[in-house]
Amino acid sequence: MGMFAATVTERLPLAVVGLSGPLDQLTLPSCLVTLRDCLADQPQAVVADVSGLTTVSQRAVGALADFAAESLQWPGADLLLCGGSGAVEETLANVADSPGIELFESVDAARASRDWVPDQRRESVVLVPDRTAPEVARVLVKEACEEWGVRRLARLAQLIASELVTNGVVHARTELRVTVRLEGRTLSLAVRDGDPRLLHPAGGGVDADGNGYGRGLLIVDSMADSWGCTPTADGKVTWAILELPAPAASSG
Repeated sequence: MGMFAATVTERLPLAVVGLSGPLDQLTLPSCLVTLRDCLADQPQAVVADVSGLTTVSQRAVGALADFAAESLQWPGADLLLCGGSGAVEETLANVADSPGIELFESVDAARASRDWVPDQRRESVVLVPDRTAPEVARVLVKEACEEWGVRRLARLAQLIASELVTNGVVHARTELRVTVRLEGRTLSLAVRDGDPRLLHPAGGGVDADGNGYGRGLLIVDSMADSWGCTPTADGKVTWAILELPAPAASSG
């Protein structure tokens, strides 16, 4: 039946992943790790070439539907399944109506289904986890908001980015990648680190070492339209979303 493999051939603006071998209870974790790692780069969509799959279990089908729901919430990317045939195609047809999932005959057909363009409204910086990191993040967000003409969100976005970076500096203590992205009327802030521990719920508390945690997340929780934490292959991404205010109605 062969070994399972998940091979990433592209990451941006689309993530393209080739899946081969059996996708079952044993290989599903490896598949999800690869898909979530691609998702952390915030592509416009995740394209999974399933032409190399030999079998797909019902549990895997459910997991793909759950992943698609997660990716719709953040970063707003669809999961496009391409190239299935025979029994694999029949099994994957069970998720054809799931939110965020589309089926295509091939990767080329998936590309042709919509007008993919490079996402130019994206800025990113890699930071060392020191006391200067929050300020660098604030400057990145301020300049991006000014360039993209969304100044009304600049101060709020800077505050949220600062809190997310501060959390990474204090608790993850690894290199941080900060990304700010404007997609339609949604401003997304994301901080990726190398610590696999997912964040505690906002509210605050004391960990085993006597250190406080979670209080800064209260700010994020109260000011962002939504926020969350997504695992990656080597850590996690903490993200927050701000929706642009609706345009004022014209009088007369």
